[in-house]
Formats: sequence, structure tokens, C-alpha cells
Amino acid sequence: KHTTVIHQIFGGYHRSEVRCLECHCTSNTFDPLLDISLDIKGCSSLTRALEQSIKPDVLDDENRYACPFCKKLTKAQKRFTIHRPPNVLTIQLKRFDYNSIFEGKINKMIEYKDHLNIRPYMSDTQ
Repeated sequence: KHTTVIHQIFGGYHRSEVRCLECHCTSNTFDPLLDISLDIKGCSSLTRALEQSIKPDVLDDENRYACPFCKKLTKAQKRFTIHRPPNVLTIQLKRFDYNSIFEGKINKMIEYKDHLNIRPYMSDTQ
């Protein structure tokens, strides 16, 4: 449990959910967060970057999941969500692209609204 003033203001929790695509069991890990880093490559708005950040990734081939229920390496889906939001949310935009031929800074406008509803990006969307 984090009890510093910084964690009380900016601290929250991420949820990493991995779902085995064979037995359909899920495994959850909860990690503290002080900010959220968003990939803005291919996104024109903050909400689009948040939508991209919660899309499930498929774990297969050399990244297969060691399912504790199946007791073998399986194909799985991994998804990150905000489990407990901080009182003040800090968002870092990843503005550098190191995976393309033209590595460097991403210089483009990112649209955002004055008010951000983070409920759709949380573990419990209700």
C-alpha cells in the first residue's frame, strides 16, 4: 500500500488480465500507477489513444502464455485497463517512434476535450 502524498494524489492501479483461449480461465495482476503512457502513433485524439491502449493483444507463437490452469503454453489475450483511477490522472504521450525506418519525434496535434470520462477504459465499465 502506497501512503505518500504523491501516491494519494496521483496513485491508482492498472489491471492486467490474461485470458487463456483454450480453457477460458483468466489471470489478473494489479500494479500501481502514477501515470498512463499512451502510444499516439496512428491516433488523432486522446480518446482514440485510450481506446487503443485497452484493446486486447494476442499472445501466440513465441509469446504464448503459460496457463496455470491448462499447465501448458497456449494462445491467450492480454488486456490492460485502469482498475482504480487516481484522484489526478497524469497522461504521458509517447512522442517518439523507434520502430520505423524514419525514427524520431512524432510531431502532430492530438485532440482532447476539457473533460475526460475514463469509465470506458476501466476494469469495471459500469
